[in-house]
Amino acid sequence: MVTTFPGLDARFISQNVFDPYKFDPMDVAQVQKNNLLLDYDSAKRNSKSLRRLEGLIHQATFCVRPMLEDFFAEIQQWDTDHLWRETESAKHNCLRMVALMLTGYCDMNCPVCFTDRKKNPWEMGFKETKKLLNQARKMGATLVYTTGEGEPLYDNRFSQIAEYVKKHGMSWIIFTNGLKIDEEFAKKYADYPIYLYIKYWSADPQTFFELTRPRVAFSEFKDQKLEPIELEGRTIFAPRAISTLLRFWPSDRVGIEALVSNQNFDSVFQNIIPYVLKNRLKIFIEPIIHSGGCACDHSIDLTKEQQDYSQPFYSRDENLCSLRHAYMAIVDNKGNLLEAQAIGQSVMEQAGVPLQALRLVQSNGMVADLLERRYYDKTYGDLRRLLRYYPHCACNDFASNTTLQEQVRQTLPA
Repeated sequence: MVTTFPGLDARFISQNVFDPYKFDPMDVAQVQKNNLLLDYDSAKRNSKSLRRLEGLIHQATFCVRPMLEDFFAEIQQWDTDHLWRETESAKHNCLRMVALMLTGYCDMNCPVCFTDRKKNPWEMGFKETKKLLNQARKMGATLVYTTGEGEPLYDNRFSQIAEYVKKHGMSWIIFTNGLKIDEEFAKKYADYPIYLYIKYWSADPQTFFELTRPRVAFSEFKDQKLEPIELEGRTIFAPRAISTLLRFWPSDRVGIEALVSNQNFDSVFQNIIPYVLKNRLKIFIEPIIHSGGCACDHSIDLTKEQQDYSQPFYSRDENLCSLRHAYMAIVDNKGNLLEAQAIGQSVMEQAGVPLQALRLVQSNGMVADLLERRYYDKTYGDLRRLLRYYPHCACNDFASNTTLQEQVRQTLPA
């Protein structure tokens, strides 16, 4: 029998995310239509691609399928001039966020992470990053979103990206383990449009340590990176980074990220969520994604009862994943354009996707046209449409779903 925690409002908690992440539903619907229009403009050049696109629309997630089917039927009735005008307009209103992965280095070694947590021999510099962000803004992006292939705060572009975001009126949401945050950092970025989710996976130091495996001794982690907090008559431990930030930042720019497993289930609902509510923080609760290093490791998966209880609290679900594929472009730290954050270059190559189809930024600094590659490149365009209209979480399914892998292979040129 699973332990339940009365009094927690799942709907409020699941939607208690940072404001820049809350896009207007009507706006999202328009961006969905604009993406479909660009997909149609690309696919209509080849009858096989057009038939494939129509089939993908009919399998899209139920929350947008009727709208997409109706709009697909509508645009096929447009005359050439009207189609051209609407398509040109859509090119400037087809993105809302760019998921920008920073350095691969991380000072934690979480077993469930889908990355290898190593700095790559070549990672993008700010010059290439700026070119990408300029293109994304022209396509309508207002939010930079960094979950990171490693710990973002170690990236040597961090301060330059922060200045860029501030200068151009964008927002930047970052997921960080918080180990590098100190008073100097908090003061420096107090007036920047930066929003931080701090990793907080357990209120018990030993469990937190085991789940994340920081590259320091347990005693140092507990004494220097955590602090005891009194909560409802008991003592718990929370990341010291949170209280440091709250001395200089408003609470609506500070949040915690909690991944729920069978090792921390009780702690998340009994301690972490009440701590968040007490301090009026934001929260991002997510499930384990079986991709990369933990693709086949189910040792800390929730029981079915725990999963059923946790599901309504998650800050993302399959519907959101499907929606985000339309308005989010993903670029890893090597300059590859991806369609799912946890399906990286190596996984794509194993599925037979040629590296050149993914490579947006060359090692010589040349940056390809983001719009052209995303919608009009034959190989990447077909791949993007397959994953964009996929009705479930592609990140979670890709490792085990041989049908999806085979569909990817079938989209590739012979």
